[in-house]
Amino acid sequence: MSKQATVIVLHVGRSMSTCFKDPVTGEQVTRFDSAMKAVDKWVEHLAMFGGQDEMGLVLYGTDETEHDLDEDTLANVTVFNQVEKGSLVMLNKLSEISSTDCLEGDSIGAMIVGLDMLEKRTKNKKYQRQIILITD
Repeated sequence: MSKQATVIVLHVGRSMSTCFKDPVTGEQVTRFDSAMKAVDKWVEHLAMFGGQDEMGLVLYGTDETEHDLDEDTLANVTVFNQVEKGSLVMLNKLSEISSTDCLEGDSIGAMIVGLDMLEKRTKNKKYQRQIILITD
């Protein structure tokens, strides 16, 4: 079985602060909280059972811009975690992510950054590659 490299592209902008009723618990939760729960479970599973699989995390809708591509063109996109094996350190670091009031940043630009991360990490190696977009 081949190794898998995944980049999760997560929207953290203002619209992700919108509340909805959780269909399982009936509680009011934000879209951001729901998305973070999914990311948390993904990283937890990867850290415990992922073997050689790797993942990275790109945030968009951030107040800052931090990545290796043209920051003027791809603004409000931040590489939170480079593509690497899942770990408890990565899992604990997720608590640093918060939603923002930012209205800027776009999913296509964030996926371009994620694709660049995958290309750099997996070039000429046998990986299955995927990008997962989490947004509203």
